[in-house]
Amino acid sequence: MRLDGRRTSDNVDDRRGKRASGKISLGIGGTIIIAFIIGLAGGNPMEFMTQQATDIISPEKIYVSSAQEESAATFAKTILAGTEDVWADIFDQNGLKYIVPEVGYHVQYLIGTLQKGQQFTEKESNELNVRLELQAEFYAGVWACHDNENFNSLEDGDIEEGLNAASQIGYHDLQMQSQGYTVPDTSNHGTSAQRIRWLKKELQTGNIQEGNTFNIPYKQL
Repeated sequence: MRLDGRRTSDNVDDRRGKRASGKISLGIGGTIIIAFIIGLAGGNPMEFMTQQATDIISPEKIYVSSAQEESAATFAKTILAGTEDVWADIFDQNGLKYIVPEVGYHVQYLIGTLQKGQQFTEKESNELNVRLELQAEFYAGVWACHDNENFNSLEDGDIEEGLNAASQIGYHDLQMQSQGYTVPDTSNHGTSAQRIRWLKKELQTGNIQEGNTFNIPYKQL
């Protein structure tokens, strides 16, 4: 991605070098956008999926970040700034106000889709979560489309790398890797094919209005 000369976000709590207690929750637009960004950066999304999000550092040691870490931190802050700019514009165009956070699920929260429903059977709850997850992937595509329009940020091969990263983290695929079989009714993230399809859906037009995953029969997602 072309990121030179762009602003970086101040909406970041950099915990490197600090003692951690418990797990740190990482999220930029849902699992798929994290994998998408890691893929664009040339990384392996499966390493992200399997690694622990905590790093206990001895208080006696002085933490010194590597050049690679600094590059990754700048990359993440620049991408986050891009999401802030894109979603602020989209919300403004729709008569809404965007409040900066973490990103994909937060967009759903601000719009109101994240709060859909409270009383469900396990199967119904899983299906609802799949719809939410696929919508988050759709929003990742919306962001990528608008970011490219604003900054000409995408280079040849970026989309292919991001989609390849996305293809590695479908819930069914993770079930198969971990236990050798899938249990469809417990899947609440969607398949790799579904996630890729919804991510690709708005990479070209960036129209947020086409992302209502709740008006489509479940088997057609």
